[in-house]
Amino acid sequence: NEIREDGVDIEVEKMDLSSLQSVRDCAERLSCRLEKIDILLNNAGVMVCPESRTTEGFEMQIGTNHFGPFLLTNLLLPLLIKGGKGSRVVTVSSIAHSRGVIQFDDINWEKTTYAPVAAYSQSKLANVLFSAELAERVKQYGINTYSLHPGVINTDLFRHLKETYGDFIAGFGEKFVLPILKVFLQDSREWSSN
Repeated sequence: NEIREDGVDIEVEKMDLSSLQSVRDCAERLSCRLEKIDILLNNAGVMVCPESRTTEGFEMQIGTNHFGPFLLTNLLLPLLIKGGKGSRVVTVSSIAHSRGVIQFDDINWEKTTYAPVAAYSQSKLANVLFSAELAERVKQYGINTYSLHPGVINTDLFRHLKETYGDFIAGFGEKFVLPILKVFLQDSREWSSN
């Protein structure tokens, strides 16, 4: 799909970031269609989902939140380089990265008891570390990289609470916590316009 405003072309491409094949297919389509990329916005997110696996068998949160965008960015680097000085890669992370620990010897939670919040934090720390390393590797091309916490946005990111923690916790959150938080939540449309 294309969005056109004031002579600016924005292309949105649908893919499943939990499938590396879907990411490769998307990158191939973009590489055939585009001459360059000026801005790549990696804004994928699943949070505190029940233990599950991606198509390739990765833990769902590290696979979707990090491995998918990591692969996409690397496959699109030639187009970002053609975008020239000032091209940008923006990877949306979370304040949760500050509690993250990369379990290098068990990144997929196969030996460790699964902890949804810790798995989410690990994936968001991976985003931050990737952005920092990418900045070093692409600075010679004038590409800028950013990793950011968008604030608390009113999206369906919390959709897995009931599956993960059960009716009581999800119900408590919906009945008491979310109404208080909604006072502070920024609407996703408002956020995207900033």
